This record gives sequence, C-alpha cells and structure tokens, in this order.
Amino acid sequence: MYLQTNLSNDQILEVRPSTVYAILFTLKYFLFSLVVFSAGVYFVDVPIPYFFFIVSFVAVIALITGIYNYFYIRYTVFIISSDQIKTMTGVFSRRIDFLEMYRIKDFIVNQSFIFRLLNIMTFTLLSVDKNANNAVITMKGIPVTALPDKVRDLVQRARQSNRVFEVDNGI
Repeated sequence: MYLQTNLSNDQILEVRPSTVYAILFTLKYFLFSLVVFSAGVYFVDVPIPYFFFIVSFVAVIALITGIYNYFYIRYTVFIISSDQIKTMTGVFSRRIDFLEMYRIKDFIVNQSFIFRLLNIMTFTLLSVDKNANNAVITMKGIPVTALPDKVRDLVQRARQSNRVFEVDNGI
C-alpha cells in the first residue's frame, strides 16, 4: 500500500483489510462446512429420517455464512482524509460512519504472532465522540504500513486548525 506524505483536503487514503485476513477469518466456516458434510456422507446409512438432508443443510448454511463474512470483510473500506475518517461497511446494504480527525483521542496498534507472520495489523482508534458507534473504530487485518504515524500527524494538524485543545481532568 502506498502512503502519501502530504494529504491536502481533497486527497484521500483508502485502506482495506487484506485478502489474507479475510481468508484466515472465514476459514473456520469453510472447515466446519467440510467436516459436517463429510460426516453426513460417512454416516449416510444412519436410520434417522432425512439425516443426510439435515446435515447437508447445516453445511450449506455454514458455507453461505463463510462466503458472506468473506465479502463483508473485503467490502469494508476505511477512507482517510485530512479532515475525517470514513468507514464504509456492508455487502447488500451500505453503512457509512464518519469520524472527524480532531475527535480522535488515542490509538492502538496490535499484532498477534500470526498477524506478524502475515504482515498485517489491527489499528484501533479511540474517540471522544459520544456516539456509541463512533467511539471506537477498529481496522482489523490491514497491511502493516506507516498509517499510525500518518494518522497521528493528521490528528495534530486537525486539532491545530480547529483550535481544539485536550483537557484532562486527572481521572
């Protein structure tokens, strides 16, 4: 992923979860579907009425759930500009959340051992926003880049341009 050094108001940065993360996250559904269907084929002679149909139905539901989750992850887009972060999610319907840069209070970068091997990370933004949907934005499975440093610089610039000062009451 390419990161621009200077983002003006009309320039944006688009970040998506990696394909490897989407496959890794949805692998459990595909494996469960395979195991259930294999068990249904192996126990096809069980004297329970419609046993194979029921087992196949469960396997198909697990497979559809895995496919839906894969596309949900892949269709998630984080658009970062100098003023705000836009989060777009959804497969069949679309939801767009906006978070102003100056409202970001803190951020966390997390990499598990598997994520380190795959060169991906989870980037969590903590906000002072009262809206429960925008209080935390978590970018899971994004490629490791200089994004945290870039967001920090954009937050500082947005606070200075909007004359927002952080007041900590010692709690």
